[in-house]
Amino acid sequence: MTPASGTGFSGQRLRDLRQAHGLTLQQLADAVGCTKAYVWELESRPGQRPSAQRLLDIARVLGTTVEVLLGAEPPALSPEDSRFLREYLALPEAERARMRRILKAVRS
Repeated sequence: MTPASGTGFSGQRLRDLRQAHGLTLQQLADAVGCTKAYVWELESRPGQRPSAQRLLDIARVLGTTVEVLLGAEPPALSPEDSRFLREYLALPEAERARMRRILKAVRS
């Protein structure tokens, strides 16, 4: 997963998103399955390169996408679509898979 030119992981962006969700370092760390120190390093030390899986986990917890974490412009979504996406991302994987099957059936 290579970010587009001009984008890249930003600790400040992560901090802003975490704080916008009202999460402490510890709460995000617990939700993602890492240490508070690791989250602090991601936010505070330049040049951090979290793994793709870690980015996916963080994005899921923060109700966003890896692309947003990497600085890509988020797609223009209506408030309803944005709310739906956040709710979808918060579902357990089995429920998300079920929703994808339903969508596929509806579209065919």
